[in-house]
Amino acid sequence: MRTRVKICGIKRAQDALCAAHSGADAIGAVFISGSARELPVADVREVFDAVPPFVSRIGLFRDAEAALVREIAALGKLSALQFHGQETDAQCAAFGLPFVKVINGNDRGQIAGMSERYPSATGFCLDSVAGGEGGTGETFDWDAWPAQCDKPLILAGGLDAQNVSAAIARLKPWGVDVSTGVEDGVKGEKSSEKIRRFVDAARRAEFSA
Repeated sequence: MRTRVKICGIKRAQDALCAAHSGADAIGAVFISGSARELPVADVREVFDAVPPFVSRIGLFRDAEAALVREIAALGKLSALQFHGQETDAQCAAFGLPFVKVINGNDRGQIAGMSERYPSATGFCLDSVAGGEGGTGETFDWDAWPAQCDKPLILAGGLDAQNVSAAIARLKPWGVDVSTGVEDGVKGEKSSEKIRRFVDAARRAEFSA
């Protein structure tokens, strides 16, 4: 099975284009107030207009006002939504777009009941979750990864070109999601070289499996 790759926390059109040309399946932008990677509404069209056909456009939200989600979804012509907060299944599904619910990989109780709490989700993203921006950029205990799930599972948290191959080989996720691991120290500014190396490493893991 081919593992899908999402490059997240995009704030610049040039990074969106680089991710797409490097073979990423999806581009993610953060719309969480206070995040250093927050994409201003005024820049939504510029960034997502750089995304070529057949590459998914994902918007990340955390307990956002419904009007804001709708505005950004329309401006960016989003393919799907990703929710990081305390949203209910009904709130996530209210926008008529596929959605992924982020689950704290360090909380086995959340993992165990995720399908029951979010039956409308198209998939789940397991991440190392903290307050404020959402993900911590650190790995969680991969032993918590569920052996079976009725929805696609996406792995996030502390991934980079050095560990993504091992993660794919061990966990066989539907997709992998990276942000910090393809940056050079400035949040929201991606390294083209790190993006290419990450995507290449993910693809190599598929062939070696």
